[in-house]
Amino acid sequence: MSKKNEPLMGSTVIVQNDNVEKALRLLKKKINDHGKLKILKDREFYEKPSVERRRTKNQQVRRAQKKLEQAYELGLIPNPSGRKPRG
Repeated sequence: MSKKNEPLMGSTVIVQNDNVEKALRLLKKKINDHGKLKILKDREFYEKPSVERRRTKNQQVRRAQKKLEQAYELGLIPNPSGRKPRG
């Protein structure tokens, strides 16, 4: 199982040698790895279902365009415009 699929049960971090800064970094990393912070930020305000669908669809389109541009740059597929990629 990967870290993201494991349930986040009681997120505890032990402070060793009075090193609170290190413990805080570990706690932040643990919360970030499990995606809990993103979930909290997403739920901060209500989002209508239609707006959520539109946002997720736009994210999918952007991901697909990014993969396509990367494939053009690597030469895996020919660029239909015939131009060389920027960069």
